[in-house]
Amino acid sequence: FANVVVSGNTAANQGGGVFNAGTSNFTNVTISGNSAGANGGGIYSHNAYFKLANSIVWNNRAGGGTETASASIYNYTNSYPYNPSISYSAVANSFDDSDNWVGTIGVNDGNNMDADPLFEEDVDLTDLPTIHGNLRLTETSKAVNAGSNVAYTTAGGKLADDLDLDGNTRVYNHSLGGIIDLGAYESEFGVINRAPEAIDVSFTGTLNVRLMLTGSYTFDDPDGDEDKSTFKWYRSDDAAGTNKTAIDGAIA
Repeated sequence: FANVVVSGNTAANQGGGVFNAGTSNFTNVTISGNSAGANGGGIYSHNAYFKLANSIVWNNRAGGGTETASASIYNYTNSYPYNPSISYSAVANSFDDSDNWVGTIGVNDGNNMDADPLFEEDVDLTDLPTIHGNLRLTETSKAVNAGSNVAYTTAGGKLADDLDLDGNTRVYNHSLGGIIDLGAYESEFGVINRAPEAIDVSFTGTLNVRLMLTGSYTFDDPDGDEDKSTFKWYRSDDAAGTNKTAIDGAIA
């Protein structure tokens, strides 16, 4: 399964969205707004293996509740060779209160999150079955640009040619190094790279020429893509920075 939505479904017992009984691959799939009377609101896997990548399993219900791992995924046989592989996906309730992965749903193969994908409109779980809801991503969604292009091509996808569920290019700005979104819909929101900051800045010493002054700060990069910084010292006529001039060689 690739570039599909599973939504608005109900099951009296197991597998509100998907009942998996064989080897399956789910790539860029959105499973949301489904309900099971017992287990596996999103996916119920019975003595079977599946791989989930670049996908969203969110806002599903099992046994009347939405706050359990089973509301998202229930793996009937939690042992080899039936441990599902889950990567680059947003899965509700996949981490516990201590931020540990809930291993009963499958193997955490990296880059998963338990973060609201911020759909345009969540499916109303009190009104199932339904065709309502808008599972496209909003601009501030953490699912934007959060997938793996490699995972998509490994599953047989063609980044330059494939289309999402809306018929749009599967990877926005692919030729410019674009990164695939999670789920069935590709947004057209670019990557917002926020500038690093120097925080907790402090100085010790005397603010006089020829005396030692020691400065310290904490380097903070919100995006985590920069890890180096250097001091650069200046002298000026006053605290407002009048006639600010760099001090040659003072970089530490």
